[in-house]
Amino acid sequence: MSAEIYDLGIPRRLSRAELTLLCQQNRAWLLAYCQKRVGNQHDAEDTVQAVFEKLQRRPPRHPIVNSRVFLATVALNLIKDAARSEARSPRSASYAMELLDQLAAEDEVGKTSSLDAKRFIEMAKPMLTARQLDVLACYLALEGGVLTEQEAALELKLKPSALRGTFQRLPEDVGEAIVAATLSADDSMRCPGVTKAVRDAGPHGRLGSRINRHVKSCTVCRERQAETLEGVHKAVFVVPIGMLGTFLTLKKTASAAVVAVAAVTSALIITHGGTTTEQGVAMPVTSARIASPAAQPENTTPPPVTTSTVVTKPPVATTVSPAPQPVRPPAPPPPPPPAGHGQARAGEPPTIAAGPDAIEYRQIGTRGRCRSSTRVKVGVTAPDGVASVRMSVHVRDTTLAIPMFNLGGTWYSQVGPFPHRYAGHNADVTVEAVGRNGQSATKSLGSVAVTEC
Repeated sequence: MSAEIYDLGIPRRLSRAELTLLCQQNRAWLLAYCQKRVGNQHDAEDTVQAVFEKLQRRPPRHPIVNSRVFLATVALNLIKDAARSEARSPRSASYAMELLDQLAAEDEVGKTSSLDAKRFIEMAKPMLTARQLDVLACYLALEGGVLTEQEAALELKLKPSALRGTFQRLPEDVGEAIVAATLSADDSMRCPGVTKAVRDAGPHGRLGSRINRHVKSCTVCRERQAETLEGVHKAVFVVPIGMLGTFLTLKKTASAAVVAVAAVTSALIITHGGTTTEQGVAMPVTSARIASPAAQPENTTPPPVTTSTVVTKPPVATTVSPAPQPVRPPAPPPPPPPAGHGQARAGEPPTIAAGPDAIEYRQIGTRGRCRSSTRVKVGVTAPDGVASVRMSVHVRDTTLAIPMFNLGGTWYSQVGPFPHRYAGHNADVTVEAVGRNGQSATKSLGSVAVTEC
């Protein structure tokens, strides 16, 4: 991303006074964004103040390409840091238990803020095994429309018939992990058996398994677990998929799927100079996606023989000599061609392959009564490997730039959802691939109809 490409932003470093003015100009927008993220006005105001203090304390050393994307990224990182520190503080366990008891007593589901859900997820991560983290990542990618059931089953190395049962057990696994985290907190209510399990903690996820085995044999811990599991399910599995996806730090290709879901579902609408450009807030996070494997070096063929490299034979004498002619050693190989002579193959642009199912659905809605997004997948190959692939979606006066991620040699992304004001327009989809040699290629995939549905 550069200021020359998008014709917006500030292509230089800002002083502290200019950063103060930037925060003041975008304060209302940033407050609305933070309130949407954390779920309440008080925490949103604290986050906006923390963004201002951080920029004054440590001004960015790099130029700011887009002011709102920059501020939103700083705010999102501060929200995640606050959730992590809150989850690791000694009072987090008692706070979580009180909130879970309150949620379990309520009949209505959906009152949990995203920050509370993130606290629970952060508490559960050390208690989940690597396999459970992979299952959770694929579940989020499937719910976000990035992966299909067949692709999720292939990623988890399961049969499609066993995938649904695996996902049905996921709420219990996550719930038990959160309860295990609350039971392991160092407070006056901790059971001696849990204290022994914490002292003998081993690899990632081993502590949660030990605590769950202890719960099955301990009446007190089993009662505490039963009282809080219902609140756990209400607290975690009612928040938007994108909010959980941006918070989780998972591994392998499933991590790229979760990050892509967050990048698509967390798009910001930015107005500049009369035009509107939508840019994903989570795009800086997508730098951690799995890069495509570099192409294997091919065997270089020798250069064609030219008239200047042909070895001429000496003229044959008319008289036949009885003595055998000595065998001449093989001629040395011709000198390498000058620079730029054999670079025709290295300069080839990437090839974008798109089948009839490149865009899964050609019609999406904005009202929530029908499918609001559709998946996009293409195949990209390049002689020297693929550096990056991104998708541009143009609808009405808006251009949406979305990064694509590589999964098994296929590049995926997602179109939608769109606000209601875009209903009745067509979204034109174009894919741009850049090779490691600097060459680029674009391919139009057609359009997606955005309807009021």
